[in-house]
Amino acid sequence: MKFFPTLHSRPSPSADHLAGKKIAVVGGSLGGLAAANALLRLGADVTVFEKQPTTFEKRGAVLGFVDVDLLQRIRGGAKFLRNGRHASLDEGAFFYGDVWQFLFEGLPEGCVKFGCTVATLGDANAPTIDGETFDAACIADGGWSTLRAQYVDHDKLPEYSGHQIWWASVDTAAVPGGLGSFNGEVGNTDTAVYTAAGIYDAVVLEAPKNEGSRFYACGFFVATPEAEIKRPERGENRQLAQVHDASKKGGQAWFLPFVRKMFGRHAGGDIVRFTEAAAASGKAGGLGHSGEPLQRRFEGAGSLDGQQNGGFCRDSSRGGAGGGTSEGRGLGEIREINVSCR
Repeated sequence: MKFFPTLHSRPSPSADHLAGKKIAVVGGSLGGLAAANALLRLGADVTVFEKQPTTFEKRGAVLGFVDVDLLQRIRGGAKFLRNGRHASLDEGAFFYGDVWQFLFEGLPEGCVKFGCTVATLGDANAPTIDGETFDAACIADGGWSTLRAQYVDHDKLPEYSGHQIWWASVDTAAVPGGLGSFNGEVGNTDTAVYTAAGIYDAVVLEAPKNEGSRFYACGFFVATPEAEIKRPERGENRQLAQVHDASKKGGQAWFLPFVRKMFGRHAGGDIVRFTEAAAASGKAGGLGHSGEPLQRRFEGAGSLDGQQNGGFCRDSSRGGAGGGTSEGRGLGEIREINVSCR
């Protein structure tokens, strides 16, 4: 998440300095909404531009850790509740849509404009969107930002983490009898991570939703050679596209055999039962790239193995749900603000 114009050598502005200033926030995920909440509390006139056409409260998977106190500070002290009780990691992991909704509810009606793709901001000294000029702009359009290279980080891209990731989720009600191995997992690496063949990890979590249901989620981390990774295009959300494709095709035919072979003996078979239920519901897809090299390796060799790493990661300065909210917190603390306005 980046701002411009910026002037790091000058003292941070006061709330009075921001009062009445027009600030555009590009990106309506957690980082963008966190920034918008903090800037509004400082008196700015904020407009958020989000390219997706609808709200996100029913979208996304699981967040293994959420700093509830930080979220509440961003919202100016509002209480983050789940099912009528103060939210806590003790209840399980967090549904992305619930966290997004909490931040969205802190903004005035009409503050977020959906279905607005921003390809450029024009002059960095007078950022302009749809003919409207702003005093400053916050770039929060994700790790594959179309704007950051134009104004802030030039050609920097997310760095390889060593893995491609496939994720899946399913409502607990869709799994008769439940999955005892996953119940109450909150992201503890001693209990929530299962490793197969040394290079494949399944991280399983259970999370409640604000509307009363619960769901299971699992991320499959596959160590992958860099040469087999196709980088997403800037601005592309490969995850959403793949979930859509998988739903149309009834799931990936090769993926279940892979899970059965690699994780069939783990967690008493619960990882396989979970994946079968998720595939049947159409809630399984890839994150990071298309997954085609993994498919070819599995179908061609009958097993999976690898020595090198590929994939992508994003640190907090380059987007991501966790990093975005952390940066939003900084905006709400006057002494840490590092943006100057005309």
